[in-house]
Amino acid sequence: MKTLKHIAAACGLGAVILAVSIFIVRSYTDHLLRSDATSRAESWAANLAENVSDLPKIIAGELPGDESVVFFEQARAIGDVWKYRIYDSAGKLVLVSNQIGRTHSFDEKLASSDPAALARLHAGEIQVTTRSGAGPREPGFIADAVVPITAAGKRLGFLSVLIDQTARQQVYYVAAIQMAAALCGLVLLAFGFPAAGFLMRSRQKEVVESRLEYLAYHDSLTGLKNRHAITQSLEALFAGPDAPAEFAIHIVDLDKFKEINDTLGHDMGDEVLRQVSSRLASAVTGEGEAGRIGGDEFLIIQTGPGAAAKAEVLANRLAETLALPNNYHGSRVRSAVSIGSSVFPGDGRTASDLMKSADIALYFAKAEGRGCYRMFRPGMDEKLKRRRAIEQRLHTALAEDGFQLHFQPLFNLASGNIEGVEALLRLPDAVMGMVPPSEFIPIAEDIGLIDQVGAWVIAEGCRSLKHLPPPMKLAINLSPIQFEKGDIVDIVAQALRESNVDPARLELEVTESLLLKDSAAVQSKIVRLKSLGVSIVLDDFGAGYSSLSYLWRYPFDKIKIDRSFISSLGDSVNVEGVIESIIHLGRKLNMRVTAEGIETNEQADMLRALHCDQVQGYLFSRPLTMADLSATMLRGFLHQQSQVVELATARKKA
Repeated sequence: MKTLKHIAAACGLGAVILAVSIFIVRSYTDHLLRSDATSRAESWAANLAENVSDLPKIIAGELPGDESVVFFEQARAIGDVWKYRIYDSAGKLVLVSNQIGRTHSFDEKLASSDPAALARLHAGEIQVTTRSGAGPREPGFIADAVVPITAAGKRLGFLSVLIDQTARQQVYYVAAIQMAAALCGLVLLAFGFPAAGFLMRSRQKEVVESRLEYLAYHDSLTGLKNRHAITQSLEALFAGPDAPAEFAIHIVDLDKFKEINDTLGHDMGDEVLRQVSSRLASAVTGEGEAGRIGGDEFLIIQTGPGAAAKAEVLANRLAETLALPNNYHGSRVRSAVSIGSSVFPGDGRTASDLMKSADIALYFAKAEGRGCYRMFRPGMDEKLKRRRAIEQRLHTALAEDGFQLHFQPLFNLASGNIEGVEALLRLPDAVMGMVPPSEFIPIAEDIGLIDQVGAWVIAEGCRSLKHLPPPMKLAINLSPIQFEKGDIVDIVAQALRESNVDPARLELEVTESLLLKDSAAVQSKIVRLKSLGVSIVLDDFGAGYSSLSYLWRYPFDKIKIDRSFISSLGDSVNVEGVIESIIHLGRKLNMRVTAEGIETNEQADMLRALHCDQVQGYLFSRPLTMADLSATMLRGFLHQQSQVVELATARKKA
């Protein structure tokens, strides 16, 4: 009986200890979560006040400017911040992160259920609440931290940051339960081994607390410092008397990491992240430290003597090291990285400015082909602003019919008559002027708008063809991307139907780069286009990977000789021989031949001697608006009529 009582007492004591342990450790972990949320919210508020120049106007109810929209959209994708709201000083909601740039009237007010809470916020108190997510569209566990937004000593409003702490909360609470169970077991054992039990309990508590402390500052998957910790390390370099005179940072981004997850699975993706993190840590040993700041993004802080001078060396070494294949259960997975680097103090005198410079450099690394590094250089920010402006202009031009077509005539070299025109896309802008196609076309391809832009060109070109006298033709360039996205055949067929023009008057130009892709699919679409009754032209023939097999495998009606041959005409007998061979080949295959880029009379004379069918270039005419083209054609007609009259008069006199 006494034994049973002892057992019951021990069990009761154990239950009490378990409950108390869980309560204490959960309270401790909740404190860590709240502290983390507070720190992040304060950092975000300071970052907003520093980087958003029109923040007072936004809080006053105005829409954010273009630069602020870019900042807000970039900030929305950073780290584990799920959503953020901005309130004015009266507690009225003025901006929500997923509705930026739209005009709204929000009824929500901060602390509407507790008026005293707003007064406490004005008094400087920071409010943090935690809750479980409501439904599948929200994170599992959310911390909502409300902090004041202050600029130049003036309180502008309040920032509510909703942080996804699902993973961290789960890790903390699992650790809490483990520690509580361990403590309970230790107490029960302490009845037989009091001293040993006490020591073991203390040790277990230290281990668990150490683990919790570690998880608060480290990424659980890779073991690197987490975003909060590595950012603190960066900010610490700007404070105190021991701040270094120079250092560098590198933002490392895994290229096309989403494709690894989508095609090979998340287990493979996690293993790639672990191996990349291990290589990063090894590569910077003795030169700095590494941290994970996003799903596939890392930050390297490079310190030590000569860090600025050695920054490019380290960036190059990181790019080469991380390009090596990753091994996973016998499979080899290659993953390249793009790196953007900046140096203190030249590229920024605050942590946010330095990060912004590195992020801009990263953008250029990605834009220039990925798998490389770029150091921040003066002028990059202006180039990025111009690119953003062009991106915005492309969107508005599509929505508001803001593109223009200019037309460069194609002349019959023997008669001098205009036989057709080539439609050339133009993008006018009130601020930037006429944006060059060489600049906006690649951007349209990068942001996925080229198929829509191409469809507009086809439709507008067919409408313009109605204003040209038959049998004059109109040529339109097609992008390889138009063959990949959507159905180019349907787009052309619809444009022909809506404009009601003769398909035989439409020429579609394709380049040899298109023919290097999936030949069966490309050939099928070209044959279908040909069946509509249009002409197919092989543009830029002789540039790149030219192959004579293209000429008999595809139903081309015309060949356009690349302008690089024309510019070299007269410099080498070999060039003249190549052009003569192309013209002769086209004649044998019943294909007309056009030479483009004619700028001198000597070039025109040599092409005339070689019996080239058609020419195009600034020597004959620059690209013209439709009005200027009509005037040019009218002058040509009047000139021909005067020649006829002169000839008839001469015959009468004879």
